[in-house]
Amino acid sequence: MAKLLNSQKLVSDYSYGQDISLFDKFKDFDYSWVGVVKLSLNKKEKALIGLRVTRSFLSIHEVYKLYNFDYGIELSYYF
Repeated sequence: MAKLLNSQKLVSDYSYGQDISLFDKFKDFDYSWVGVVKLSLNKKEKALIGLRVTRSFLSIHEVYKLYNFDYGIELSYYF
């Protein structure tokens, strides 16, 4: 779960010809699932490489079906 804490909106940032009121329709909360897969890089399993994926399972906008989607590679080393 994520909560929107602060958002600054400037009229100059909006695209010309679009309804500005639609930009105020974003929800304050996001509910997401997270998937992580990690593989060992050595025999002692202290160094790991992983893939992380996060996606909203509910829309973050009140009118349009918009979803957050984030992915990345992570490297971990445990002492």
